[in-house]
Amino acid sequence: MSSFHEKLYSIISKSGVPEKYVKVFHWYGNNYVVHIMWRKFWSEERREMVADKKEEANAEKLKRDLEAFAKFTDTEFYDDRLSYKYQVYITDKSAEIKKNPFYDDRELMAFRRQMEETEKLPLAERKANAVEWFNDLLNDHMMVAQRVGWLLNGSYGKGSFDSACRVINSPRMNQVAWCAITIANLEWRCPAKFAIQAWKKLPVEKRYLVNEAIRQEIADAKREGYCG
Repeated sequence: MSSFHEKLYSIISKSGVPEKYVKVFHWYGNNYVVHIMWRKFWSEERREMVADKKEEANAEKLKRDLEAFAKFTDTEFYDDRLSYKYQVYITDKSAEIKKNPFYDDRELMAFRRQMEETEKLPLAERKANAVEWFNDLLNDHMMVAQRVGWLLNGSYGKGSFDSACRVINSPRMNQVAWCAITIANLEWRCPAKFAIQAWKKLPVEKRYLVNEAIRQEIADAKREGYCG
């Protein structure tokens, strides 16, 4: 492991942010994106969803530490139904990335390994993740579509990005279904079988809205030239 990666994971481990709320994705070349999430809870007193203050403080500190470490970053903020999230883009400027003929294959293998790991999670965890996936499909399908947009712009790594590009450029593929199943795995850690079962439980009109929102993200990605 390089000194860059050692320092990066040291900062994350000391942040106080639970491991499951931080994800590091190799974006491309020597660029990375770190997702930092903190939860919302229902406040009877305020009658609205509010952030966990301790988690919010830890997430904010981690964001600042990463920005200071990387020297040059771009940070985006997202407000979802059940959580807040930062996406911090960082660059390893200490390394000169050379063209490696096996680089694309390695990234693809990492993506496939991540998908397979979700399929092997304990049954109780897979079921809990499927419930969360279903609830977000039902109650916040635009957030699901947004995550598909992140998949199609490379935010989940080069392996998943290259795979997505092959799919959306193939007219014979069910592009919407592939994107939905893949993002259920990467973001919700929901296996394919459970993701499909959840989609089938949706009311017909909601299925239509989900499909159209994802189809729009695919059209936007093609128009913006993400996949050539």
